[in-house]
Amino acid sequence: MFSRWFSTRFAGWLARCLLPLAVCMALSSAAQAVRLTALYDVEVPVADQSRQSLGQAASAGLGEVVVRVVGDREALEQAPVRQALSRAESFLRQFSYRRGETPEGEPQWLARLSFDPRQVESLLRGAGLPQWAAERPAAWVWVALDEGGQRRFVPADGYPPLVDALAGEAQRRGVPLRYPLLDLDDSLAYSLDDAWRLDAWEAQAAARRYDAELVITGRIAQLGNGRWLASWVLLFDGRDYRLDAEAEDIAALAAGPIDLAADIMAEKYAIAPVAISATGLLMRVDGIGGFEDYAQLLNRVEALAPVTRAVLVAVEGDSAVLRLSADGELRQLRAALGSIRGMTAVAEGGIDPGVQLHFSWHTAE
Repeated sequence: MFSRWFSTRFAGWLARCLLPLAVCMALSSAAQAVRLTALYDVEVPVADQSRQSLGQAASAGLGEVVVRVVGDREALEQAPVRQALSRAESFLRQFSYRRGETPEGEPQWLARLSFDPRQVESLLRGAGLPQWAAERPAAWVWVALDEGGQRRFVPADGYPPLVDALAGEAQRRGVPLRYPLLDLDDSLAYSLDDAWRLDAWEAQAAARRYDAELVITGRIAQLGNGRWLASWVLLFDGRDYRLDAEAEDIAALAAGPIDLAADIMAEKYAIAPVAISATGLLMRVDGIGGFEDYAQLLNRVEALAPVTRAVLVAVEGDSAVLRLSADGELRQLRAALGSIRGMTAVAEGGIDPGVQLHFSWHTAE
């Protein structure tokens, strides 16, 4: 056991003293995580700027935000959510209008709606629904397109009917999208023939260059009757998911893979509003070298989605013990802690009694 224990008051004082330093030294907790800055903002087409149209737009917009934050379309079936949708205007923080265009190029009004995060989060917590944090893994997209017998990869700035549709669906579900460079290195790792075969093994190998956690690879071909046929493979967490679709419009093929990507990532990362332990969990971290390390450790741990509070309670030599209050499941907390730059899980065995989590720390450059 640790020989020198800090009082709760002293630990809180130490954390407050270190906070300015911690803020200055904060780094992203996951190398490929992307922080979504408009998680609670949507645009909804409206017929006009009347109060009735605003109410209808607010209901549709709040529904989109709920699905985006929860990560599950079935959240809209929960009674508290249905009730909230009927009074969605009360969740608005601000709104405005702008002129836009329909997919056919016709002019239309768009309501720009910004919902209050605290109200939405309170609604979801009250409904017992999980919440998926704003920091999310990016999905890397390789798409092979056959149009008129000519096959090619679709780059980030190529073939707007598809790329724009994927971007729109990704915005709707809160899935950050990234595209590979499609340079010589990429073509050697994952050729057009590989992509047309939907070779999951080669796609995974190519994705290592980008440290991609989720890969979406697809092949799309236009049939003789003008319809579009798509086959998708999603690679995530050691599994592959397959999806086929056919549509009149190529843009209609975008929703399927994005919905699937959001569903499987939220299943892993969305945090249920249930405390892992009523009294908190003790975590030991070895390798703390000084005040700067303490600052970085506290700041990064408290920034994690499952963690609601972190308090330094003990120190001995280069080891520190923190009491964590956290929601969700222990596996989610372990995974989140393991994603912090500078943190490495220590194998079970030799851990002090009462300490449930054990990590080592090394200073991240």
